[in-house]
Amino acid sequence: MKSANTAAAYKNGFTLVEVLIGLTLFGMILLMLYSNLYTSSRTWEASDRQTGKNDDSRLVLSFLRRQINQTIPILYMDAGKNRSLFTGERDSMEFVSRLPAHRGGGGLYMVKLAVSGDGALLFKYLPLNADPELIDDDGNEMVKTAELLTGVKDIRLAYYGKEKNDDDPDWHNEWKITDRLPLLIRLQIDPEDANEFWPELFVDVPAQIERGQPQFALINPKPGMDN
Repeated sequence: MKSANTAAAYKNGFTLVEVLIGLTLFGMILLMLYSNLYTSSRTWEASDRQTGKNDDSRLVLSFLRRQINQTIPILYMDAGKNRSLFTGERDSMEFVSRLPAHRGGGGLYMVKLAVSGDGALLFKYLPLNADPELIDDDGNEMVKTAELLTGVKDIRLAYYGKEKNDDDPDWHNEWKITDRLPLLIRLQIDPEDANEFWPELFVDVPAQIERGQPQFALINPKPGMDN
């Protein structure tokens, strides 16, 4: 009689061992689901961040391409010495360009592209009616600075063109030639994060200084003369 009741109980319910096994399996299933959801969430966030960085990189490269492409050949006449307002270093560049409306717009600006000591890619600009030497004077209220990027380790610039009329064009790590602009400029941004990658930017410079042709000129007035 007792064995019959026990058999009936087993038939209508679960033993403690079966309940524990069921709870363990259920917990494992929940853990797997949570792990998959967490991994998917992290992957989505990483993908979203990367998409944002890609969008930022496209905007920055597009902005730089437009500004460099609009480089204007300007001769700076100072104390009888004429020089082009374009100086290219391996890690910085100064040139004259037009600015978009949200950066001031209207007229020409002296521009400098360089990396700050704390890893920011800086875009400094100064109205061309001021002394272009003031571009490095951060204390001057006429000099404006825009931070294009952060986390930049270095930038590498190269300049393609002729040093002399009879030379074949070639790549140079700096450009300090006074009577001509480079034909092409290459810019590579090196981020501090080794997992990030920025493509090389190649920009042609259509405007050139030609001997015997009319040029834009900026004349430094003598002391005592009005600007």
